[in-house]
Amino acid sequence: VTSTSMITNDYYDARNGVDAVQIEGPDKNSPTQNQYDHYHPLAQGLIPFSITKTFDSYLYAILLLSSALVPGVISRLFIIGGAIITYLYTV
Repeated sequence: VTSTSMITNDYYDARNGVDAVQIEGPDKNSPTQNQYDHYHPLAQGLIPFSITKTFDSYLYAILLLSSALVPGVISRLFIIGGAIITYLYTV
């Protein structure tokens, strides 16, 4: 559930421009460098959106199929419900 949610979140953030790539200043190690700068391959265009959507679809399919192996109906409902809630929250 967590990995599908993170990939979905990164996809929509990059697509909507939330994870905009900042241009680095002249000195990469300067104290004014933002301490929260991270590597964003989607926002940088290193990974195409189509590949990300396909991979995320596979992860959701694996999640749904593997939830059938979890014992107990209530446990399965929590897993599927968690996946739906995190997807709707992200979108």
